Amino acid sequence: MNKLMQEYPFYIYDVPNHLSLKPQIMKSIASMGVHSLVDADQQLCNSDWHLSPTFNRPYFEDVKSVLTTHLDILNRATDMPKPLSIGAYWFQQYAQGDYHTWHMHPNCVFSNVYYVDLPDGGSRTTFKVNNNTFDVPVNEGQILTFPSCFVHCSMPNKVGTKTVIAFNI
Repeated sequence: MNKLMQEYPFYIYDVPNHLSLKPQIMKSIASMGVHSLVDADQQLCNSDWHLSPTFNRPYFEDVKSVLTTHLDILNRATDMPKPLSIGAYWFQQYAQGDYHTWHMHPNCVFSNVYYVDLPDGGSRTTFKVNNNTFDVPVNEGQILTFPSCFVHCSMPNKVGTKTVIAFNI
């Protein structure tokens, strides 16, 4: 990890049973159908971000225990006055060329990205902090947690299809 990244509160969590979870997560996402999201800020081949909150999201049951464990670790690692809790969650799939422009997540403390499927050479999350632009070196099967006020993006994906589950706490 470079010096700049050491100065900021990034947390990387290795999902211990990722390889056994991944096929079921991918199957649950596929069962939801394809819901492309294309506007001025993003081009995603599939996402549930823009779907009704009542839309059935079966993948959440697949990852609920992982997210709960991660939340417990964060609660122990931070000195928040109240326990952290999971707010919004959604998945995003990026085909070759797909992207998400610079943005941040308001009304929460931390944002998280669970890299469910990350092909070699697939785009990671890029950050812009204090006029410095950098990627955090993460791998498939890891959850990246960062302050929600950090401006970030997903540069155009260069290979394969990347699948992430994002969630705010």
